[in-house]
Amino acid sequence: MLKWKGFWSRVRLPDFRRLAKIKFNPKDKPLYRRPVSYVVVVTLIASLILALYLSQNNLKAATYTWQQTDWSGGADTNSTASHSSDQSGWTKYYSKDATLDDTGGELKLRLQ
Repeated sequence: MLKWKGFWSRVRLPDFRRLAKIKFNPKDKPLYRRPVSYVVVVTLIASLILALYLSQNNLKAATYTWQQTDWSGGADTNSTASHSSDQSGWTKYYSKDATLDDTGGELKLRLQ
């Protein structure tokens, strides 16, 4: 059986006078900084997703591959190959630098 005598003397209620005496550490981050950082992170992620979504119109790809074995046509900045008409026999390239040798239809590294 529960003895009621002395029961209330053992019950401890919170001491609100001690809560008023709590001193906060000035090194603790203020509570407003955490939500601000969340807003910044969410804004950055949303901006990245939006930029990727809006740039889809600029993406181009192909489902075919090709290999060029003859480079005898030389550098040509005006002509571009077309998949429908230039599937074989294309020998031109856009440009090269001085370290490449294109004699004989082959590209070779020129040793310096």
